[in-house]
Order: sequence, then structure tokens, then C-alpha cells
Amino acid sequence: MPGRIAGETTDVDGRRGFVLTLQTREQHIRRDKATSNICTAQALNALAGVVYLTWLAAGGSSSSASCCSPAPTTRASGSRGLEGVEKLHDQPVIREFAVRLDADVAAVRRRCALQGVNPGIDLQALSGRAEDRGGLLVAITERRSRADIDRLAEVLELAVAAEREAVAA
Repeated sequence: MPGRIAGETTDVDGRRGFVLTLQTREQHIRRDKATSNICTAQALNALAGVVYLTWLAAGGSSSSASCCSPAPTTRASGSRGLEGVEKLHDQPVIREFAVRLDADVAAVRRRCALQGVNPGIDLQALSGRAEDRGGLLVAITERRSRADIDRLAEVLELAVAAEREAVAA
């Protein structure tokens, strides 16, 4: 990370100018007298937060909170009648949750990908543990609408059903 980040701006007369946007507290102290660099870390976190809130725009934080709450994820988590999909636990969730599929996860993920949907991460492939077999970690962020969540649930249910049918045949 550079010691300084320069930004471009305009002054009150509309002329182009450059400013030091981010710098450490000791930036203007001789290096041998500086005692800490913690202000840079704090400023970077604050800057990241401001950029994120700006990206969300007006009303974005409330829509982000409502999207990432448990309510919209109910159908996608299998707790509302997705055949072959069940929640792995009943703990509260924010942004991500785990489900167990009644079908081969890798095959279901391939079927979903053909429909342009990424259903999540295969927990067994991630952990390498046998007890995670059939587990799928699903993440739903503020960038997903309710229609996206409904599409995920629909495609996931169809992929699980198709895979169960293929295995039974």
C-alpha cells in the first residue's frame, strides 16, 4: 500500500487540482520519529465503508439489510418446500446459509451452471470432510433481488429433481 493516495478535485473556481486523499498521521514527521502506522489501517477501513455506502446509494443500506435478512432466503434455504433441499441448521443467517441436497452436489451445480445460476459452494469439496457430503453453502448478498433469489430456488429445485431422476433411472 502506498504511503499516500492522491485524488483529483476542482477548487472553488473550477480549476483542476490534486489533493492528498489518504495519508498516515506521521506522513510529515521524519521517519525516525514516527511511532505508529495504525491511522492508515483505520483510514482504509473508513474509506472502504464510505465507498460501500456510496455504492449502495440512497436507501441502499435499508434494502441491503432487508435482502440479507432471513425472510427472503426462506425459500432458497429449503425451509419452504423445496423438494430435495433441507436446511443444515436452524440458526439465524445473514447473507449465507448451508443446505443439504438429496442429490450429488457437483452434478446439481453443473446443471445450475447450464441455466446461468451459481447455486453455491460444495461444502465437501471445500472441507474435504465426509460429513459435509451433500452440503451446499449458498450466499445471497444485497446485489441479488427477490426475483434472483426466486430464480435460484427454482433452478436449484429443478436441478436436484433432475439429478435424482437420472440416478434412479
